Parts: sequence; C-alpha cells; structure tokens
Amino acid sequence: MAPFTNRIAAGRYRFGRRENDLLPGVEEDKRLIHHGFLRELDLELGGAREREDGAQVLFVSDAIQPGVFPGYPFALALHVLVRFGLDGLSLVVTATNLDHVTAPDAAGWRPCFRFGEDTVDELELQVPASQAILTDAELLPLPGETAYAPIASRPELDFRAGRALGSVAVDACLGGLAADADGLIRSRLRDPVRGCGLTVWQQGGLVHLFTGDMLARDARRALAIEPVESMTDAFNRADCEAAIGLPPGASRSFRCGAPFVAAMPPLTAPAAAASAAPEQGDAR
Repeated sequence: MAPFTNRIAAGRYRFGRRENDLLPGVEEDKRLIHHGFLRELDLELGGAREREDGAQVLFVSDAIQPGVFPGYPFALALHVLVRFGLDGLSLVVTATNLDHVTAPDAAGWRPCFRFGEDTVDELELQVPASQAILTDAELLPLPGETAYAPIASRPELDFRAGRALGSVAVDACLGGLAADADGLIRSRLRDPVRGCGLTVWQQGGLVHLFTGDMLARDARRALAIEPVESMTDAFNRADCEAAIGLPPGASRSFRCGAPFVAAMPPLTAPAAAASAAPEQGDAR
C-alpha cells in the first residue's frame, strides 16, 4: 500500500493548504478509495539476486507524477524490495520525493493469513499494542486525541497476553506497539491444531487487524495482519501530517515481513492471567 494506507474519507483531503480530490466527479455514495496506487501499478524489474538461503527481487516505478492520479499532484519514485527466505518473505517499500514540495506518503502491507480451511476462531493471536484507534460508524478514526484509547478499555482488541480470536469480529487499528530489543515490532499468529505459526514483524508504525467477516467470499477464513506506517485517513489528520510529510528530495522506507515457524509455542496465556474476550460482537 502506497502512498496511503486503507481509506481517505470520501477521497478528499487537505495537505499543504491545498484541497485535493482523489475522485473528481464521483457521486457521494460511491466515493470509496483505499490502499493507494502502488497495488495497481505495472512495476518494472530493477534487479534480482539468488543465493542458497533465498532470493530478492527489486521492483521500481516512477509512475506517480502530477496529473497521472487525480488529487495527488506530487511526484514519487517507489522501490519495492522483496526478499524470499527459506521460512518466509520480507518487504522494504521506499518512496523518494522527486517534487519541489513536501508530499504526503505512507506505506503498508496487507497480507491475509490462513491455516487450512477452518475459520480463524481457534487461531491464537498476540499483538504488543497499548492503544486502540477508536472509529466512527464509517470506521474512520475519531478526531484528534479522541481517537486514542488505552487498549485495556477495549478488551475485545487486547491481544497483548496472547489468546484465541474466538468469534469476535475485528476491523481495527492498534497503536502504541512495543518493540523487541532489536527494534522490531512482532505480532504472532498460531494454529493450535497444527502447532505451527508465523510472526509478522515491522519497523515502526501501527498494525491493522481484519477478520473478514463481511467478505462475500471466504468470510472469516483468513486474518489480515497489516503493518502500516499510519492510520486510516491520515492525510486528513493534523496529528499525522509531520509523520507522513516527505520533504523534497528525501526518501523514507517502511520495512516488514513474515517468517513461518513450523513449531511455535502456545501464545495463550494461563487462564488466571488471560484477558476475557467477548464471544460475539463487532469490534471496530
């Protein structure tokens, strides 16, 4: 996802004292745009290298230019470095501002994980988040500081200790992520039946969780664990402007990945310490 993650409210935003419309001429009830432009670009092969322990491929594009995408009058060069290892893959998404003005930019990755054909209910999840991003009925973050709440106030989203997902429906962003000693943030997902699991790591940012309950196909058959640089609708938030602003000539990279673990210890906390999770409901 780049140069924005998830959605921008009604496809409109204000940046650098300028009003921008990503969906000019589109009727109000059809104004939906999400996940940026990168996912739809034809990328060029910038290089490839193979080794005994894996391979890496570099994809490049300078297709984001003024006049190409309505409502985004900025020039970006994008590099996506994909590394394939023996146990998983990793991504480095780098944006370089080729323009003479600061451009809004944020990257992310939207992988969906599944183990077999069952629902995600029995999967164990652990996310080191101390904040929940509160949203309105349209799943857009609330204004200013009202968007940030202690994770303990939303127990259905509190996966710090590790627990089974259960039947709770989740489409939410979590922040205040605690990094390990090496500076990387790690979320973990485990299949208790097979004993295997995976770790989604990221360097900074937030994480978005989506259980896919409203999908027309394969509802609740996969869990999206999305490392993102910024929350939904960041282009419209004054508290995100400094983080997403990319100065002229500057580059910024977002790193993330997901190694697979054939034998992962249980993530579920002891019963006495485990947080109670609701069996039903829609946590947003």
